[in-house]
Amino acid sequence: MRAELATKSLGTGTAKSWYEAGVRSSIVWYDEVGTKSKLTDYTPVTEAEITAYLAMPGVAFDATKAMDQIASQSYLNFMKQPQEGWALWKRTGLPNATTVVPLPPVSYLGATLVIPRRAPITLPTQSDPNYANKKAAYDAMATLPGFGRDLTDASGRVWWDKP
Repeated sequence: MRAELATKSLGTGTAKSWYEAGVRSSIVWYDEVGTKSKLTDYTPVTEAEITAYLAMPGVAFDATKAMDQIASQSYLNFMKQPQEGWALWKRTGLPNATTVVPLPPVSYLGATLVIPRRAPITLPTQSDPNYANKKAAYDAMATLPGFGRDLTDASGRVWWDKP
């Protein structure tokens, strides 16, 4: 997040320094998990390997691709927290099919699936004591641009998910 903020001249430090610190921290964390888990045939990561990774094409910081690289590396880090990766994708649109770490299309029975932007919403039953308030809130949300076709449209956006 600090690397992303630095790309917008917010906060302290440079996008490059925060990006590299974040990538390094992620690798060290996953290495620690691998080491402490006593995985069979696990080989700990060396400092030289981390340095070499940070120098690889597509990984070495490039200010012209800063958000692409920051989001792609963040997405990889969030493999342990898929909801965070999903929120990152919804917030930035990255990664995608053309980013440094491409997000491949997912298909089922020949149809390309669309990543949902929100959970489908269902109205409570009319016997719910708070039915009127919930319905009024859902009706108000449905008037917002990008909300979707209806409450069950998982491709619709929620209030903070602005295009």
